[in-house]
Amino acid sequence: MFKYVKDAFRNLLDVILWIILIMSTVGGAVKGYLLGFGNAGAAILGLIIGLFIDFSLGGFIATIISMNNALC
Repeated sequence: MFKYVKDAFRNLLDVILWIILIMSTVGGAVKGYLLGFGNAGAAILGLIIGLFIDFSLGGFIATIISMNNALC
């Protein structure tokens, strides 16, 4: 049962990280459009921010998961 929950959490985490990346890119483009900047520049900034969030949040959780694998 524990293995099933752990695998389900990994899959859910993967989906969440992709959603964060997509939404931050789209959100950056929309915000850039509303503020009068170019869509492409704001989308790239949103993409960079999304990648930073993904690497920091996802990396932290992936480190915890891999430590759990090493201990079990």
